[in-house]
Amino acid sequence: MLLFLIEDYVAKLDHCLPSTAKRISSLATSQQAASTASVGYANLDRIATHLIARHAVKILTFILKKLETTAEYCQVYILSI
Repeated sequence: MLLFLIEDYVAKLDHCLPSTAKRISSLATSQQAASTASVGYANLDRIATHLIARHAVKILTFILKKLETTAEYCQVYILSI
């Protein structure tokens, strides 16, 4: 579940926040790439970029805490074997 949250988080930030390097498949035309890039993000497109960035930082602290707790659990489990 944590992996899903991280992948979803990254996908949404890649869509919303400007990036200097955009990856487009060489097999897709630019029109196909543009149409598939915005599928499922209609609600995010309505929110200002600075608000998305602000909330992303808040969510990132939650995700990192969960990741740290999971790593600590794994370390304790491995040492107990």
